[in-house]
Formats: sequence, C-alpha cells, structure tokens
Amino acid sequence: MRTSTLEQWLRPLAPHVGVLHLQNHDFRSDAHWGWPDARGSYDPQQLARDAAACGLADVPVFLELFFPFEQDDAEVLARVESSVAACR
Repeated sequence: MRTSTLEQWLRPLAPHVGVLHLQNHDFRSDAHWGWPDARGSYDPQQLARDAAACGLADVPVFLELFFPFEQDDAEVLARVESSVAACR
C-alpha cells in the first residue's frame, strides 16, 4: 500500500490553505486528544516542518481538543495547557 506524506498533500494545496487544523489522533479515528496522550501518535513538530516546507509557516494553526462533558474543569485546563506547550 502506498501512502502519501502530509507535505505531498499540502504542496499542491498551499495556495488555497488559509488555516491548518491540528489534533492528536491514532490515524484510525477522528479523535481529538491533547498532548501528551499515549493513544495519540500525531507529531505537531512534523506538521510545522511540512507546513514550512510548503510555504505555510505563517498560516494560522488551530488546536482542536474534545473532552467529555463530565471531565473536571481543572483536568481540562491542565490538558489544554500541556497541549499548547507541546505544539509551540
């Protein structure tokens, strides 16, 4: 099975990209885990390298995280903070 890299997808689309969406997932589901999370394997630094290689270094990136409604607010805040730090 042949797979494409993110850079191969981004390069031809770059002139039309206005924003990038970043989420941590397992490449099988549409999860929106934060960082760190053992279930997820998405590398935000690789996204930054691929975006820069395609001339998209200055395009805004938004971080999308989903949490269960019942999760404690302090836990959510801690996960948001750790995710932002991991993606800087």
